[in-house]
Amino acid sequence: MNSKIILPLDDFDISNLPKNYQDKNSPNFKEGIKEYIEGDYGKLGHFVSVKVTDENIEINQDKKSDEKLEYAVVALQQGHTTKGKEILNTLLSKYPKNAAILFNLGMIYSDQGDLQKSIMLLDQAVKSNNEHAHAWVALSVAYMRNSDIELATKSANTAVQIDSNDPYVLRTAGTLLAQAGNNTGALLLLEKAVQKSPNDSISLYSLSECLRVINTDENEQRLDELYKRIIELDPSTPQAKKAKEYRRKFANKKFREVSDLRPDAVMYCLDALNKFESMSTKLIAGVAMEAATLGQSGLNVNNPDSSYQLRTIPGEYSGLNVVCILHTAIQKISPGDDSGFDVQKEYEEALKLFNS
Repeated sequence: MNSKIILPLDDFDISNLPKNYQDKNSPNFKEGIKEYIEGDYGKLGHFVSVKVTDENIEINQDKKSDEKLEYAVVALQQGHTTKGKEILNTLLSKYPKNAAILFNLGMIYSDQGDLQKSIMLLDQAVKSNNEHAHAWVALSVAYMRNSDIELATKSANTAVQIDSNDPYVLRTAGTLLAQAGNNTGALLLLEKAVQKSPNDSISLYSLSECLRVINTDENEQRLDELYKRIIELDPSTPQAKKAKEYRRKFANKKFREVSDLRPDAVMYCLDALNKFESMSTKLIAGVAMEAATLGQSGLNVNNPDSSYQLRTIPGEYSGLNVVCILHTAIQKISPGDDSGFDVQKEYEEALKLFNS
């Protein structure tokens, strides 16, 4: 359904037009008004057609196209890229300067690897609406994918200048600056992104990656805190899985810094072997599952004062003790399998003591 707005021609402020369009006797005058109004609506993602007479300006709002755009965006969000792309291209043929169409199509082509077309569309989007921060971000991503670091950085910085409080803008611009090697600039943006959106696991992980690359001793504690937060938010996300892997590697590194063979870990493994001696394989598997589940949130293996509880073998255990219980249980069930933590030397030493 279309809605119509009629305005007196004399009410239009001709100073909005280019100078060569401002002469009312010029053949460009009416066309200039038409282009200006259609562009003004289009940069906000709306659809209108304009007719200019000697007395009035008639603005016809195309509600049907508004609905089609909304449907296309929903289709894209649900993973129906082909359908969404088809609708957007149809709309583009009628509204070639609509920023919302150009923005969404540009991102599709970028994700599909057609970077030249993506850059062309996104460049048109920011020309249509120079204040479209997300379009500038999308353009910077396309440039980076096209290995044009200079233009990627410039576009990202423009997005931040437009909206320095948008978490998505900050996160994406920060990630791009890090990829371009500007870790100092990236760190500032990513810290702000996390401040603005503290529960966004992507921002948290992007910040952790930047800190990890900088790789100073001061960053280790901060990194561990970020990884724990990412896991707490949702342990099933790709970011959480990577965070778990980094925490495990970090714990292994710290673990071996203490000693090549940890006597405390040997005794924990020996204690586990003694506990498991009278238990069935099924019960041992239950212990392994509980210890592994506990480890999903991260275990502090370097602090002997840390305390964790297990229901399958009641008691309070340090983080290292839980790791040794898990590793021993796995070796009892399936010898040689990886528990995810480097205590095999200690287990073998405990096994020698157990069998002696």
